[in-house]
Amino acid sequence: MNIQRIGLVFACTLLVMGVALSFFYRADDATSIVVNKTSDTSIPAVAANSLGGDFTLIDEEGESFSTSMIEGQYPFVFFGFANCPAICPAVLATMTEALNRLSEEEQNKFQPIFITLDPERDTPEVMKEFMGNFHPSFKGLGGTQAEVNAVSDQFKVYFQRIENESEPEDYQLDHSTYIYLMNDDMQVQEIFRMDTEPQELSDDLKKYLN
Repeated sequence: MNIQRIGLVFACTLLVMGVALSFFYRADDATSIVVNKTSDTSIPAVAANSLGGDFTLIDEEGESFSTSMIEGQYPFVFFGFANCPAICPAVLATMTEALNRLSEEEQNKFQPIFITLDPERDTPEVMKEFMGNFHPSFKGLGGTQAEVNAVSDQFKVYFQRIENESEPEDYQLDHSTYIYLMNDDMQVQEIFRMDTEPQELSDDLKKYLN
């Protein structure tokens, strides 16, 4: 009888270990595809310089804007959407405050960029009005959904549309919330969390000017 009990306990232990290992490997596989969700504040387990690259989108004036047009500046990038109720305005305000703590000459060394993940609603007109709330040098970029998806893939940005059945046009987006600092080769140099304080962010930006 004792042998049977021991055998049962052993079998249960193996089953629990198997489920745990199965979850671990699924989670590990997922992190190679999904960098982060809004609720997750951990830095992604991916080399920053493996992200980024050149891209071309449409700016808030309805004109084509390409990273090849950026000369002598570090692109400073965040992905979100204008209808975002809290996170996007807060992060863009943090980026604005971080830049404002630099001298004018230092500010000119950075090109802040906001890329919408919701080009269906975020037309150039909407983006122009929205970006007026933040640093004047911000570029607000969009395009077709396919174009935006391609750029978000370059940065391993996670986003998912959350439908509103009662008001279909009032959908939301769940999305990753990292700030990306790129180098002059258009590769991501450093990744900042959304809760980085403006002074800390400003101090880190200065490191690239020395």
